[in-house]
Amino acid sequence: MRKSGIDARRKDAASLDIFKEKERYIRQISDSIASRLPDVNKAEIEARVNQQYDQLLMRAKVLIHIPNLIEGQVRAEFRHKANKG
Repeated sequence: MRKSGIDARRKDAASLDIFKEKERYIRQISDSIASRLPDVNKAEIEARVNQQYDQLLMRAKVLIHIPNLIEGQVRAEFRHKANKG
């Protein structure tokens, strides 16, 4: 069942924001991860966030959660690398 009215418009607006504000989201996510993992190169973090963002945009059905998903995935990936090495 499709949502209509205000709920549908909110979802559409949030989805558009994910595309229009991509660079801002990537910067915020990268900054957040870099603040928690100061020993990791920020350029490497940003490159990985950008890659994950593009991959999720291509296949996601629900766009509003993409920034949170990306942050969690990339942060976990770099933590795992740090614990291994």
